[in-house]
Amino acid sequence: MDGEFDFPPQGIGHPASKITGLPSEKIFNYEKIVSDIAHLYQEHYPLKPFYYTATMGWDNSSRRKDGYTIYYNYSLEAFYKWLRIIIEQTRRRHDPTKRFMFINAWNEWAEGTYLEPDEKYGYANINTLSKAIFDLPLEDENPKE
Repeated sequence: MDGEFDFPPQGIGHPASKITGLPSEKIFNYEKIVSDIAHLYQEHYPLKPFYYTATMGWDNSSRRKDGYTIYYNYSLEAFYKWLRIIIEQTRRRHDPTKRFMFINAWNEWAEGTYLEPDEKYGYANINTLSKAIFDLPLEDENPKE
């Protein structure tokens, strides 16, 4: 095996970000997950090359009666922060010819996570990804009046 990668939502979501008292044991606050990840990734020392993955919001309750996972409280700001964290880690840990990161997913409509533009949000998710990759601020610092 040449390397490893994470695949949220599997394995991402810590007790501090869990919401209790709801039907599923796996309902997490997206913003808290991102906050936890910043700390987790800084202290992560894998034995093999490791490639990080970000995801947008997640809700697979339409596919599972029990044991579903939900990431609620998704925002472009939190997604951008997650991306910036994994981009920093990727740049720090990998040679420029081996810098890869993953996004879950292009079009997982049934799980509520997708980069593909739609009528409701347009290009917001994919534009946020582009801004993060190219070190651009999320918001225009000089908006036109």
